[in-house]
Amino acid sequence: MDYLSDLKIGKLCLNCRFWQELSYDPERYDGGTGLCRRRAPSIVKAMVPQYALQLEDKDEAENFDGVFPQTIGFDWCGDYRPDKEKIADAKKAVIEEIIEQAKNSEVQKES
Repeated sequence: MDYLSDLKIGKLCLNCRFWQELSYDPERYDGGTGLCRRRAPSIVKAMVPQYALQLEDKDEAENFDGVFPQTIGFDWCGDYRPDKEKIADAKKAVIEEIIEQAKNSEVQKES
């Protein structure tokens, strides 16, 4: 198994039951991006468009939003809880990758 395969079945955000995947690009080696939904969202002051700052009532210009932490799949933290289905899928993919590599190696030896 290679380093990347080891990562795919480790204690990482992408294998956590609280992580919601947003995007994945197989060309990148970061496990994609997602949201950690372990806890309630944090309330933050949102960026306000410039036109809103010109309003007479400045209270209208203040906007608060709830956000979940965004992480990459290969991040980790101390609150990790395994998602058994995700880990099983990752292990299956790693095994299929190893079998495919073995088949390709056999074909190259025969050539």
